[in-house]
Amino acid sequence: MSEMIKQVTVELRTATEENARSILNRTAETYADSRVFLGLAGREFRCSHGEGHILKEGSTETFVFGGDANVKSAVANDPASCTIADAYSYPTYIRFEPQPNRSDADEDDWCLERVQITVAGTEGSTIGLTGLEGPARLFLGSDGGHILHLQPRVGAAQADSIVAPYARAAAVVDSSGQLLQTKNVTSLTKSGTGHYYVTVADTIDTSTASLQVTAAVGARWGTDIHVRAFPGQKHVVEVIAVYNDASSDEPFHLTVL
Repeated sequence: MSEMIKQVTVELRTATEENARSILNRTAETYADSRVFLGLAGREFRCSHGEGHILKEGSTETFVFGGDANVKSAVANDPASCTIADAYSYPTYIRFEPQPNRSDADEDDWCLERVQITVAGTEGSTIGLTGLEGPARLFLGSDGGHILHLQPRVGAAQADSIVAPYARAAAVVDSSGQLLQTKNVTSLTKSGTGHYYVTVADTIDTSTASLQVTAAVGARWGTDIHVRAFPGQKHVVEVIAVYNDASSDEPFHLTVL
C-alpha cells in the first residue's frame, strides 16, 4: 500500500513594500478577498487562516494541513487521502486568485518572495520543495500570471549533522550544490556556475552575523571563495567560487557566527 500524506506545511514570505516597488509600482500584500492555493498531489488546498485574511507586506506566514492543522476549513483541506507517490506524480505550485470583480486588475497583485513546502508521510518520508530562493521575487496577478511552480530543494537538509557548538549555522557543500553536512541550514540553491545561495533558519539574521567560508577538500588549488549576506534577505547567504578569474563549481565550508 502506498504511503499516505500525514501533514503538509507551507511557508509563504511576502516581499516588503520597498522591495516590491523596486520591481513594479504596486503594493506587495494581498487584499482580504484574494485567495492563495497550494497545488499538490493532484488537487488544491487553500492557504487561509480565516475570512478576510491578508498576506501582509514583509510577513512570513505558515499554513499547516493535515496533522495539527491551522488553516480555515481544515477538513476540506485535509491531504490525508493523498499519497506520497501522488506528490511526486503531479505538479506542485502556488496559485494566486486575485480579488474578484475589481475594475482595475493592477490593484490586486501579490509580490511573493519565498516559498518553502514540507510534505510528511505516515511512514516517515519527507519531501521538501522550494521556490524563489536567493534574490528572486515575483509578482503574481492578472497581468503577470497566477501560478508559480515549485521543484524539490537542491541539497535539502534533512537533519543537523555538524558538531559546531560555537556556530549558529554551518554547512559542508560539494561542488554540485549538495549539502553534505549541516547545522541550522534549511536549503541550498545553485543558481549558476560557482554561484550558491544558502538559506539558514529564520531565527538567524545573516545581515548582522559574522560569515566565514573556506575551500573544502577537492577544490582546486588557487580557488577563491567569496561570501556575503544577501542584501534584502536576512536569512540567505550568497557564496561565489572563482578559479583562474572565472566562476567555478567548487566545494566549500560555510560558517555563520
